[in-house]
Amino acid sequence: MNAQKIILESTSGTFNLPGTYTATKSISLSSQGGIFNSNVSGTLTSPHLRVESTAGSIGIDAANRFNPGVGIAAIEAISTVSDVFLAGPNIKTFTISGGFAQDTFDYLGAGSTTVTGDITAQALTAGDKISLAIATGKLNISGGVTLFSQRDLQLLVTAPTALAKKSSILIGKDVEIITSSSITGDILISVGDPGAPVAGVKPANVSTIQLAGSSIFFGTFGLKAKSPTNSLFAQGGANITFNNPVGSKNISLGGGVVMVGSE
Repeated sequence: MNAQKIILESTSGTFNLPGTYTATKSISLSSQGGIFNSNVSGTLTSPHLRVESTAGSIGIDAANRFNPGVGIAAIEAISTVSDVFLAGPNIKTFTISGGFAQDTFDYLGAGSTTVTGDITAQALTAGDKISLAIATGKLNISGGVTLFSQRDLQLLVTAPTALAKKSSILIGKDVEIITSSSITGDILISVGDPGAPVAGVKPANVSTIQLAGSSIFFGTFGLKAKSPTNSLFAQGGANITFNNPVGSKNISLGGGVVMVGSE
């Protein structure tokens, strides 16, 4: 099938799609069941894919993620009742154009990934969070995007320190990264090997407020921050942690960034 836009709906979660479905603008899969690779046959090719489940998860779990395939350049993923578990296809740069999960929103990419739209996780169950991770490359949160989790939130480059020198996390101008929870609301931004939090040194163009029980850790090599001032606020026992054993250029704030870690 070839079209400008392709819209497909399923009441069961199964999409029997023989052959290749090619859309010059977008493909939409909407289901009343879960959306998994095992129940979506065929090959999808489009600049953008939107997947939405109103009665199940996107992907099954962290070991069985939904991978849209190399024919898809960008994805928006929505589960109004459960989790979103995504894997990035093996392409040069993949894009997440937005998303919503009632529980966890969890993405793992092999390479560079850009987030261009807001992502929310209501995170109703213990262990739920927003997690955006890549193995290597650039994790870019585009200007103006809001990431909101009602529990923890993490941005990760998981490559070992020795292999992460050319990898980075770039948080664009006016990005908002917010957690709000009565249980746990930590924010972790990490490149390279994980380790114990390091107080580090607050860089220029960053202001901080730490209320009792909360801390902000800048890591071994800190980060670079552009003007206008980037504001970091931690309260209620929540911590904001930058883990950076690689180099100061490997994590950057684009100016006007707001981070709020709250429990």
